[in-house]
Amino acid sequence: MFTENPLLRGGPIFFCICYLWFSTNDVNVRVKIIMGGIACILGVLISVFCQSHVPIHVRPVYDNRLGLVNILKWNQDSTDKRIYSFPSDTATLYFALVTIVFLQSRKMGLLSFLWAVLTVGVCRVAVGVHYPSDILAGMILGTTLVLVLSTIAGLTKWLSKRILRYDPGQKYLNIFFVFLCLEAYSLFPGLSQIFYFFIQLLKGGHAG
Repeated sequence: MFTENPLLRGGPIFFCICYLWFSTNDVNVRVKIIMGGIACILGVLISVFCQSHVPIHVRPVYDNRLGLVNILKWNQDSTDKRIYSFPSDTATLYFALVTIVFLQSRKMGLLSFLWAVLTVGVCRVAVGVHYPSDILAGMILGTTLVLVLSTIAGLTKWLSKRILRYDPGQKYLNIFFVFLCLEAYSLFPGLSQIFYFFIQLLKGGHAG
């Protein structure tokens, strides 16, 4: 349940994100959260692309040498049928979200980190969905992207000024935040489909 149930796995972390967002009207704080969200999108796209095009190793449940018979039977009903698992897109997303929380609140960030380690790290390794290296790579990727994008002071200030100029009540910014959370909760399925649609178009163009 902790491995696959989105509410149990992501609920506490998304609650922290929403609390930090709605507990302030400071546009600078909200822009940093948005930049972190964009980093999440980029990280998930990179990790899913690597899983599909850089076959480092198959998921433990698909490696017959490991003999994970019971776990493999449990995993047959999973909607995730990707064979390769490096790096973990789930770990990339959730540890990126944890980094967003940590940059705004150290205590909430630490609690979110421990929760992510348990649900995304330990549990997903225990049931054979990922190797520890998949989780570690996803953690590094997600954390690094958030730190890079959300701490660029010049970009943050520029966006904050633009938002205050064209959206002083931050109405549209709030709408975008809700959209970002809904997409992130399911690992950006809509954005991932659009991404792969354009990838296929590029492949078709090169083939022609």
